Amino acid sequence: MKHGALMYWEAAADDVPASKSTDFYKAVKRKEGETVVFAFAVYRNRKHRDDVIKKVMADPDMKYDPAKMPFDGKRMFWGGFKPFIEMTA
Repeated sequence: MKHGALMYWEAAADDVPASKSTDFYKAVKRKEGETVVFAFAVYRNRKHRDDVIKKVMADPDMKYDPAKMPFDGKRMFWGGFKPFIEMTA
């Protein structure tokens, strides 16, 4: 948020059913006792996102030792999504 994201959420799995074909657990190769965490940020548009991410990646606070992360970063995945329906209360 300090670099310009409009909103940011991190959430731990609470009501995430397992499925026979695919689900969040299979996507991250979840092991017994692990919890899936889902996070997302909101930006004005793709250019805004790219500008914010550039600032985030240059932030010295974001420098970390992957070996000290509390999760297996190799099982993370990310991407950008373009909304096709937007609704607010």
